[in-house]
Amino acid sequence: MYELVRGPLALAAFFIFLFGLLFQTVRFYRLTKPVRSSPAYKPQPRSDGTRHSLPSVQRRAWKQRTVLGMEPGMVVVTAVFHAGLILTPLTLLSHSLLIQQSWGVRLPAFPESLSDLMTLLVIGLGCYLLYRRVVLDRARSITGPMDIVLLAVVLAPFLTGFLAYHQWLSYRPMIIAHILSGELMLVCIPFTRLAHVLFFFLTRLGVGSEFSFVRGSRDWR
Repeated sequence: MYELVRGPLALAAFFIFLFGLLFQTVRFYRLTKPVRSSPAYKPQPRSDGTRHSLPSVQRRAWKQRTVLGMEPGMVVVTAVFHAGLILTPLTLLSHSLLIQQSWGVRLPAFPESLSDLMTLLVIGLGCYLLYRRVVLDRARSITGPMDIVLLAVVLAPFLTGFLAYHQWLSYRPMIIAHILSGELMLVCIPFTRLAHVLFFFLTRLGVGSEFSFVRGSRDWR
C-alpha cells in the first residue's frame, strides 16, 4: 500500500494538479479579453464635473469593501496562514530528501524545529479560521459545507504529517494517510475554490480594476 501511494498515486496526483492549473489558465484567458486602451475601471465624475483620482478611489474601496480596511488583523492571519501552507511543505527536510531521491534535485530545507513550528502555526491558524466561520455571523452567512470540507482537506496533510513525524500514533498508517491527504489536496486545488491559489495572481496581475496590483491588460468578456 505504501509503495502504491508513494509511487503511481503520487505521480497521478501531480499530473492532475499540473494539467488542472493549465486548464484553469486557458479558461481564464478564454473568459477575458485584451484591453486595447484604458483599464477596465474608470473613475466616475464628481458632482462638480471633476474626477476622483484613482488612488483616492482605491483607498476608499479598500476601507469600505475589503478585509484590509475592515479587519486588518485578518490580513495578517490569512497572509501567515497561506505563507505557511506554501513554505512548509517546500522547505521540509524529509520532502527535500524524497525529491532528491526521486529526481536528483535537492531543495533548500529549514531546520526541523522551525518546520515543526510552522506546521503547528498552520494547524492553529486553520483551526482559528474554522472557528471564525462557525461562530462569527458574517463569516457563517457565506460559509457552505464545501468550505468546511476544503479547509479540512488543506489541514489534513499538516496534521497527519505532524503525527507521523512525532510517531504519536502508529507510523505506517499515519504516513500513508499523510501522503494520501497531500495527494487529495493537490487534486482538489485546480477544480475547487482552492484554485484561488492561481486566480489570485491571474486576476490581480492581468485584469484591470481598483483591486489589481497593476493596471491590467485584460477585462472580463
